[in-house]
Amino acid sequence: MIISQRQKGVFLALAVGLTLVLAVVVYNATFRAFVDDLVVDETPPAIVATDGEEVETPVAEAEVINLAAIQSIVAYQASRDETTIANLKNQLQARRVVLTKAIKKGNLPDVRKYSLSSEQLAAVPVELVGEVEKTTALTGEWRSTHQDLVSSGEKVNNNVSKFVRTKNQRRLIVGGQEYAVYLSREANQPELPLKVGRHASVSIKGAVVLGDNILSEPANIVQTADLSLAVAGPGPNAVAGGVTKVAVVLANFQNNRQQFVSPAVARETMFGTATANTVQKWYERQSFGLNNKFVGVLSPIQGDVFPWVTVNHPANDCSLDPITTKALAAVAADPNARFPGAAAYDVIIVAFPWNRGCGQFAGGANVGGNRIWLVGNFNLRVLLHEMGHIKGLDHANSVKCSEPPLSRVCRSTEYGDPLSVMGHGNDQFGGFHLGTLGYLAPANIEVIGRIGTSTVTLDRLEERSANLQYLRVPTEPNQSLLPIVGQAPQEIQVEYRGQSGKLIIRAATIPRSAAKPHLVSPLSVGDVFEDKRSGVKVKFLSKTIGQATVEVTVTEKTCVRTDPAITVSPDSQVGRGGQALTYDLKVTNNNNRRCQLVELDNYSVRALSTQQLNGWTAVLDKPSVSLPPKETKTLKLTVTPPANAAAGYYEYEAQISRDPLVGKMKLYAVVIP
Repeated sequence: MIISQRQKGVFLALAVGLTLVLAVVVYNATFRAFVDDLVVDETPPAIVATDGEEVETPVAEAEVINLAAIQSIVAYQASRDETTIANLKNQLQARRVVLTKAIKKGNLPDVRKYSLSSEQLAAVPVELVGEVEKTTALTGEWRSTHQDLVSSGEKVNNNVSKFVRTKNQRRLIVGGQEYAVYLSREANQPELPLKVGRHASVSIKGAVVLGDNILSEPANIVQTADLSLAVAGPGPNAVAGGVTKVAVVLANFQNNRQQFVSPAVARETMFGTATANTVQKWYERQSFGLNNKFVGVLSPIQGDVFPWVTVNHPANDCSLDPITTKALAAVAADPNARFPGAAAYDVIIVAFPWNRGCGQFAGGANVGGNRIWLVGNFNLRVLLHEMGHIKGLDHANSVKCSEPPLSRVCRSTEYGDPLSVMGHGNDQFGGFHLGTLGYLAPANIEVIGRIGTSTVTLDRLEERSANLQYLRVPTEPNQSLLPIVGQAPQEIQVEYRGQSGKLIIRAATIPRSAAKPHLVSPLSVGDVFEDKRSGVKVKFLSKTIGQATVEVTVTEKTCVRTDPAITVSPDSQVGRGGQALTYDLKVTNNNNRRCQLVELDNYSVRALSTQQLNGWTAVLDKPSVSLPPKETKTLKLTVTPPANAAAGYYEYEAQISRDPLVGKMKLYAVVIP
């Protein structure tokens, strides 16, 4: 019988008192739901659930189903007849439903709780292996799709006003097999590194795989290559001047032949130059005309809009990949379209009618990829937003804290920034997004990390300037993304909007959520923003329509570099000639934690004799070490005197240095006859 010690106790309880066990489980489920409510109230989930998502199986029911599956494995081992195999199949399929729901909710503790032991997995017959999970390492192509949703009371059409919810679909393609990736949502789990939110090659260790679903801890996902358009540069079809080619495919369904936009209107909305309200002209303004300096430019944009095609697709099904595949095949088969193929374009936009399966889904894009989807609309604002995602940009959020402006308990609002098209505004990108896209030159950006008060002048962000336009003030490093309770932002961002006359303050962390800066507050002349936790204060002194004068004060919590420390244990070793003497060197980076925002400190370590010694050797297991601020690492130093070394005391000096900083410690070798 294949059964773990933990499961034996549960089996015994089931045998002698099933009612009692169920009562205890139901109580625990109620308590857990209460705790979860508290957590959600304090810390909103990173991904908001949308209509139609499955609800996890109640704990009591899930445990009974899982144990029944284990019992079926045991029964199958004892009697491998058709009846036990059929029962095992039914039980494993029921268990798969439970486990799949837990995976989709990112509930790693429950997935671990319900996982089968290696012995139990080995006992599952080959024909049923697909019904059980496996834990393995995977390497593949990572794709992230943002689905942007409008409010439930707003009809999805060309009059979309703003997004209110987002759904992020993460996928991994391994050898042609596509998996949906879900992240564990345990407390204190780190967020994904910024670039893993894009189009990338990744490796995942310890992935729980069940069918076409994967559950992973974020820390186990490592990017091996960035495949996003932002890194790749202009697409293979870009022409001189950095033009990006875009194909617009309009597809409806046999059961819904609605044509909500004409090809002519779609062409003008995308590529028109006669008015300012087109995608082409908007990105031209954003780039200040510096198209050749925009890595992987989206401006200027050129391309084609193809006639409407009709595809055979199930009613109330909003599966993006099948719709895209059918639409591209249909337009390629239409002789009037003269479609040269998807490979001729850098970005493909597929617009199709809304159906019930789409819910409030209005637009979506592969972040850092090359696909955009529009559902029931060809709205300019939606297009601008999704084009931002294509460039790897995340949403522009806002944040409100229990003790404004920033405090221990803060709540993030997705799309909350009314000043950015990546939020719920129609205005330009914020300073960080402009810098990310290459629209701001180094001269336009200053990082203030020095102690004291600085008075600076910012030119308005709406126009191209050769002067300073955007400030970044680092705070404390090694903090999680907002809105995690008890965490502080790692960067305060400052810009001036001349049109409104407001100084804009945003907060973000480095390097991960700087792609999703949070609007804190707009300031009027005389207003002061102060984050007491990080010691950063910003005062809006004066303004004209073109410039703002700002006073930035940074307290001692800024980056302060201090000589590193080195200690030796033991500080003296005794041995004979030719005998290796080993020392532990503990080296410590004494810089405060803010310094990590500037760079990781790389120190060289060496041992120097203070005497002229012939034939002695001093060997370190590592000649250099990378140390985050306030962290300590231990190195091994081996000192070997020559065989003929005379008896006596010999002195060495261990050093750790990063110019101009240096730490020193003496150590002694005592040679005895």
